Amino acid sequence: MLLISIVVVLAMAAGAFARNHSEHPDRFVTVSLDLVMIVFIPVIGFAYASRLELDLSTVIGLLGGYAVIAVIGVLAWQISARRLHLASAQQGAVVLSTVLANTGYLGLPVAITLLGKDEFPKSVAWDSLISQPMALLIAPFIAGAFSPTHQHAHVGQQLVAVIKRAPAIPALVAGLLVPEGWVPDWFLDVATWLVYAILPLGFFAVGVTLMRLRHAGDQPPRAAIALPLVLRNVAAPGLFLLLGVLVLPDEPRAFALQAAMPCGLNALVIGHAFDLDSGLIATDITGQSRVVDFSIYNDRQMLQRGL
Repeated sequence: MLLISIVVVLAMAAGAFARNHSEHPDRFVTVSLDLVMIVFIPVIGFAYASRLELDLSTVIGLLGGYAVIAVIGVLAWQISARRLHLASAQQGAVVLSTVLANTGYLGLPVAITLLGKDEFPKSVAWDSLISQPMALLIAPFIAGAFSPTHQHAHVGQQLVAVIKRAPAIPALVAGLLVPEGWVPDWFLDVATWLVYAILPLGFFAVGVTLMRLRHAGDQPPRAAIALPLVLRNVAAPGLFLLLGVLVLPDEPRAFALQAAMPCGLNALVIGHAFDLDSGLIATDITGQSRVVDFSIYNDRQMLQRGL
């Protein structure tokens, strides 16, 4: 976790430095995010889908996770549209910042630190069976629905646009269909290294984007920042804990912890691909991550004191 935090800080600092001293920092951001979306994520989706095994003991909990995400996603859409009267690109940014969580880079290290190895497989199941399908399959269609460039296209045109901009979808389907033996272990190792490579590339883009907003004096509305933070970090784990009390008394800890993770980098990658408000997404990522990091620090202090 310490190494992840160091990489995040250094990548954001490099992005801010590049914004101030490079002639074309935005061009590098575009190239890096396109590389992640068009190359890295399809390879990762194909490789890991070929190894995916459904644990039936977690099916109810995972379905509950999807239900919670659906509820907070609809709330984000309705409030941003009807109450905050945000533009379409900002509505899409709010929704993506609400439904996509950093359950891999942050959630898995946190889970094994706070809960131990016994409950860790549940955290892995959430990341593999909820977060990854959300990012690879569902989020591109959400982004396409709010995209200023494709919002008024009919369903067929939107489907074609999503497939073109999110090639991870057919890659994931292909990975589910091919026999496991067709995907060698070395290919899975390559995909794992690509996962690690996304972290500095993504947070470099966050650093550039935040510095651009600071220079332009064009900060997102505070309500648009607060809404996904409350829904993602408070409402989501609260709803899942309620579900756990009612339906899953033996399951909620690992799943509820993953449900509370902050907005992930996939939101920025996908939002950029569909012309959503990248500045709002970058601000949401940093704001939510700070809140969760503070909460994790307090939880670790309590565990060390035996509370």
